[in-house]
Amino acid sequence: MDKKEFATWAIERLSVQQSVREGLQPLNANEMEVIPGRLNRVMNMVTPGLMKRLMNGKMLKSGNGL
Repeated sequence: MDKKEFATWAIERLSVQQSVREGLQPLNANEMEVIPGRLNRVMNMVTPGLMKRLMNGKMLKSGNGL
């Protein structure tokens, strides 16, 4: 697989049905965390935990108007 094929494969958008299916399967299996989409799972694996917490904190703070 060359770089262009990999980029196309990794960034392919999820359909609504696929996103719902990938979200409900782990939920039915009582898993704590659900990450639908290949690119999201890859990014989750390579992003350090501290950075994830900081990004989530910023998103939650901006959503609350604080």
